[in-house]
Amino acid sequence: MSYYRKFGDQGILQFTLKVACKNIADFICRVAPTKRIDNLNNIIGAIDYYSTSEELLSKQSLYAIDSQEFLANLEADIYGRKCVLPLLLLLEFNEKDGSEWKDFGTVSIEHILPQNPRSYSQWCKDFTETERLYYTNKLGNLCLLGRRKNSSLGNLDYKQKLERYFKGNIGSFANTLKIYHTYPNQWTPVELRENQNRVVDILKKLFGI
Repeated sequence: MSYYRKFGDQGILQFTLKVACKNIADFICRVAPTKRIDNLNNIIGAIDYYSTSEELLSKQSLYAIDSQEFLANLEADIYGRKCVLPLLLLLEFNEKDGSEWKDFGTVSIEHILPQNPRSYSQWCKDFTETERLYYTNKLGNLCLLGRRKNSSLGNLDYKQKLERYFKGNIGSFANTLKIYHTYPNQWTPVELRENQNRVVDILKKLFGI
C-alpha cells in the first residue's frame, strides 16, 4: 500500500515479487521473526526515502538473502514446513502465461512418489528404500492439486495415478500440468531428480541467485 500510494502501479509487480521473495527466503532460512519485521520495515522506510521506483527497485541490499542457506534448504527435505505452499505457488506464478488467475478453491500439496507405497508396487521396484527416504519429501516430488488428499489414489502406481488422480484435479495449476505432460510414462529417480533441478533453477532465477 505504501508503494502504491507513492508510485502507483509503476513497477508494482517487480516490487511485489522482490518483497515476497525476500520475506519467503528469510522465513525458509529461519531468520528470527523480529529480524524479518525489521527487514520489511526497512523496505517501507526506503519507499519514503527514494524519489523514484527505479531507485527503490535497484537497491539490492534491501532484498538481499542468504543464498547459500536458501539453496541448502531447497535441496533438503522440505515437506511439512509452512514455506512449501508459497514456494509451490511461486512455481505456479512462473509457469502462468499471463492469463487471469482463477480461484484455486481447495488446494492440497501432493507427493508424486507417495510417502507410503505398497511393498508390491512399481514404486518399490523403481526406487530403493534409500532413494525413497532421500527423495520423498524433496520439493521436486511435490505439486499442487485442486482437491483434498486421497491416500488410496495417491498410492497408485504412477501411470494410474496420473489418469485417476491427477488428470481431473490439476485445474489451473500450471506447474503440475507441466509435470503431467513432461513425464507421462514414469517417475523414477531420474525424472524426480530432473524435476528437482528444474524447480530449483526456476526459484534461483526468481530469487535473484
